[in-house]
Amino acid sequence: MNLFRRLPLVAVLGLALAFIASSTLRAQTFTQVRDTGPRANRINIVFIAEGYTAAESAKFSTDAATKIQTLVGNESWSRFADSINVFTLFVASAESGADDPVNNIVRDTYFNSTFNTSGIDRLLALPGTGTTKVRSLLTQYLPDWDVVLVLVNSTKYGGSGGSFTVVSLNVSSDDVMLHELGHSFAKLTDEYVDDAAAPSYPPAEYPNATQKSTRATSPWSAFISPGTAIPTLTAADENTVGLFLGAHYRSTGFYRPTNNSKMRSLGRPFGPVNLRAFGTAVHGLNLNLASTAPVITQQPAGASVAIGQAYTLHVVATGAGPLTYQWRLDGVYLATGTGADWPITTMNSAQAGVYAVEVTNAAGTTLSAQVAVQLPGVNLPPSIDAISPAVSLTAGDSVTLSVTASGIAPLTYQWLKDGVAIAGATSATLTLSKVPGSAAGSYTVTITNPGGSVTSAPVILTVVAARLTNVSVRTTLAANQILTVGFTMQGGAKPLLIRAAGPGLAALGVTGTMADPKLTLFKSSVLIEANDNWSSNATAVANANAAVGAFPFAPGSLDAALVRSIDGGHTVQVSGPAAGNVIVEAYDAGSGLTPRLTNLSALNRVGTGGDVLIAGFTIAGFGTKNLLIRAVGPTLAAVQFGLAGMIADPKLEVYSGPTKIGENDNWAPALTETFGSVGAFALIPGSKDAALVVSLPPGGYTVQVFGADGGTGTALVEIYELP
Repeated sequence: MNLFRRLPLVAVLGLALAFIASSTLRAQTFTQVRDTGPRANRINIVFIAEGYTAAESAKFSTDAATKIQTLVGNESWSRFADSINVFTLFVASAESGADDPVNNIVRDTYFNSTFNTSGIDRLLALPGTGTTKVRSLLTQYLPDWDVVLVLVNSTKYGGSGGSFTVVSLNVSSDDVMLHELGHSFAKLTDEYVDDAAAPSYPPAEYPNATQKSTRATSPWSAFISPGTAIPTLTAADENTVGLFLGAHYRSTGFYRPTNNSKMRSLGRPFGPVNLRAFGTAVHGLNLNLASTAPVITQQPAGASVAIGQAYTLHVVATGAGPLTYQWRLDGVYLATGTGADWPITTMNSAQAGVYAVEVTNAAGTTLSAQVAVQLPGVNLPPSIDAISPAVSLTAGDSVTLSVTASGIAPLTYQWLKDGVAIAGATSATLTLSKVPGSAAGSYTVTITNPGGSVTSAPVILTVVAARLTNVSVRTTLAANQILTVGFTMQGGAKPLLIRAAGPGLAALGVTGTMADPKLTLFKSSVLIEANDNWSSNATAVANANAAVGAFPFAPGSLDAALVRSIDGGHTVQVSGPAAGNVIVEAYDAGSGLTPRLTNLSALNRVGTGGDVLIAGFTIAGFGTKNLLIRAVGPTLAAVQFGLAGMIADPKLEVYSGPTKIGENDNWAPALTETFGSVGAFALIPGSKDAALVVSLPPGGYTVQVFGADGGTGTALVEIYELP
C-alpha cells in the first residue's frame, strides 16, 4: 500500500526511519517492466531483489519476469490486469541466498532475510532493519507503491506476508507468493488448522474466516445456496460455498467458506469468497477517485429459453473503474459470475430463475434490474427490482428498509432478521426505531405470489461497534522541546479535532501548565496546517469541542486547536516558548465506524514521579475493542534505528480510572505476528521493550510509561487497533 496515503504508519518516527542510511552502498537499478497508465491511477506492484549479487542482476530480471507473469495471469489479479503497473528494483547483495539457521547458513545480504523466523523454519522474513531499508528505497524510487514483493534468491521453501510479501524461488514459490498476497493485500487469514499456533492469533472476523455459525449471519451468506447444509461437510466442487469447520488455525469455533482453497492448501484455486476479497481490496485503493457508484446503461434482458438452448445475459455499466461484477440467481451469488456477461450454454430447469448483477467500484454498488430467464409455459415467482443497501448507524438511530418487486399479483411480504420472521413485518417497508446494538444483523424479505416465493439478498445492518474516538498524550515539556504525536485515520477521510491544551489545563486545576503551546500538523514530511492560538479558528473549534464533548477553552486563551479532515498517517508536533505541562488530543469529529482512528503513537522523554509519559484514549460504541499497546526504548536505541537517549527498560501500565487493569515489563515473543498484522515495526528478540494485548469495553483509559528500574530516557508509546 502507499506508504504515505493508505497504510497505518508509526507516524511518530516519520521520515527518521524511512531515511536511515544503509551501512553499505550497493548497486541499485529501478525499472518499470509493465506500464498500463499513470501511477496515480494504477495498482503499482514492485519486485525487490534480495540475496542476488551484482553478477546476478540478469537472473533476478528473469526470476521476476516469471513471477510477474504468474501474478498478472492468476484469477486473483487477471480481472485488474489493465490497471496494474509493475516495477523491479535490483539491489545487489554481497552474497547469494538468505540466512538459514536450521542448516547453519549465514549470508551477507542487503535486507538480511532469514528463514526460521520466530522458530518456524518455513517463515522467511525480513528483520526490522530489512523492512526499514525497504521503506527507505520505496520512498526514494516508488512512494506511491501498493504491493511489494521481496524476491529472495533461495530455492528453499518459505515466505511470509505482512506489510511486504517475501517469497523464495522454491518450486512452490508461485503458489506461496499468491497465498501470501492473500494475506498482505486481500487481508485474508489462513484457512488451515494449527491449534498449537492458534493462541498467537487472537480470534477475529476475516473475509474468509468467521465465528458465525448460521446461514443468515455468515459474512458470505449470499454465496450459500439454499440446498447447502450448514455446517457443510461435503462439497460438490471447488466452488461450493458453505460453512466448513476449521479456519484461522483453529479446529473448532471458526468456519471457512470453501472446502479447500489456496488459503488452506497450495495448488488450489482461491474460491469465490476469497476472490471477492481481492476485489474489495482493489476498490479500497480508489485508483480513479470514484465519487459515485457505477451507472448501468444497458440492463440485462430476460427471456424464455427452451431446454438445451444457449442464452447470454449481458450488462453495460459506466463509472470510474475498475468495475467488478457479481451475478446472482434467485438472490444467490453465482461463484463464477464475475464478468459483464453470464452465459447459459445449455438451458435446463436448474438455470431457470430470476437473475441480476451487482456492479461495483470504489464508491459503491449498483444492482441491475432483476430479470427472469424461464422455460416456455412456466410461471415464475416474483422478481425483486430493488432493495435497500447495507446500513451502518449508531445505536439509538432509526432506519427504514424497503423493497420493490414485480410479478403476478397478489404479492405478499415477510421480513426476516437472521433468518427468523419478524412478527407484523408484512409490508414492502420495515421501520426500525431507536435501534439497540442487538438490532445489528442480516435482514431479508420473502415475497410470494401464485408462481412461488423469492427471498431477497440480505441487507446488512451494522450498529456501530466499539471504536477509538479520542486519543491523547499528557507530558511535561521544557522550553522549545518538541513533543511528537502520531495517529492514523484508516478507511478514508474524516474530520479530526486536534488540540494542544496548556492554559485550558490550568482551568481544570492542573498546575505548572504550558502558557502558550503551538501545534503543527504534518503528513509525511509535508506541513499541512499549524495553529498557535485557537481563537483564529474559534467557531469551528468551539463547535467541534461541543460535538465531541471536549472541555471548552476560555475565550482568548492561548491554547492551540484546529479542525481538519484527514486520512492515513499524520504527525503533530507541539512545543512552546516556556516549559510546562501540556496535553495533546485528537478527537474523532465525524460519525460511523469507517473511517476511524486506528493508531496513536508518541515519542517523548520519560521521567519519574509525576513526570512519567501518559497516553489516554476513549472507546465508544458497544462490545469490546482489542488493542495492542507498546512502550519501546531498547529497540529504538539499537543499530537499525540508532536513536540516542532511549529508556533502557520501559514498563507500561493500563488504567481504567484509578484501577490498574493490565501491565507489562518485557514483551512476549508470541506477539511477533501481531506486530506484523498492524504494520508495527519488529522488536528485537529478548529486548526489554514492553507490549501487551487488551480487550476493553467502552470507556476512558490511560497508559502510563515509566522506567521499570527507575530509569529515565525517551520512550515511544503506541496504541494499535486489532481486529
